[in-house]
Amino acid sequence: MSAQPTIYLVTGGGRGIGFSLVQALSTRPNTVVYAGVRSFPPGADSDLGRLAAQSPTVVLPIKLTSGSIEDNHAAAAAIKGKFGMLHCVIACAGVSSGLSSVLSATPSQMRSDFETNSISPLVLFQALAPLLLATHAASPGSASPKFVAISSQRGQITDCMAYTFDSYGCSKAALNYLIKKMDVEHPQIISFPIHPGSVKTEMGHAGVAALSVKLEDIGGISAEESAAGILSVIDKATKESQGGRFCTWEGEQLPF
Repeated sequence: MSAQPTIYLVTGGGRGIGFSLVQALSTRPNTVVYAGVRSFPPGADSDLGRLAAQSPTVVLPIKLTSGSIEDNHAAAAAIKGKFGMLHCVIACAGVSSGLSSVLSATPSQMRSDFETNSISPLVLFQALAPLLLATHAASPGSASPKFVAISSQRGQITDCMAYTFDSYGCSKAALNYLIKKMDVEHPQIISFPIHPGSVKTEMGHAGVAALSVKLEDIGGISAEESAAGILSVIDKATKESQGGRFCTWEGEQLPF
């Protein structure tokens, strides 16, 4: 009998950091990675579509609309029916409505960023927690299941004066609070937020362009570099070393 594969789910798996995480995980032995995407199925000519075609038993695209209770519970049911458990969730889907100020920020900007960056990870966790807990119950003496959220230094309250106000930062601060509470309330699951670095993705370039800065001038890294660092941190994480703590893709601890 073959060994139980390690099952991952990555949201935002169709592009950017999310796709790079899926791509990196797909090279690991005895691993299955669900790639959550809003547009399902992914186009055959898309990066995810091609990767799934190359590794159809390893890379499994799955419909996940941010914040959709229906989609998240349907995904949980599909994973439960096939594997009965889940070892690691990486909540990577994110949006940014752009820079503003306290006076100029609009309710629609705040709602948009909070919906995807704060509320969606909550809905995701509520749907998938039973599968993570099933992993712990099946092997209580082995490594704990993990729920990891891609956050941002822009969500730091300690150093908030270093950044221009934006709804994105507010939503990431709320995300960090949420993940910390997850870790406290569920000791069987290692939960933590992680800053992915200044990454050369479409959203990353747009974010710094608003500040008249180029990622290349501030040590920007590729999505592949970010994904490799994130996975290294996840692989090493224990409840004691990382649970409920905020860190960078290089493992440097950050204040909230």
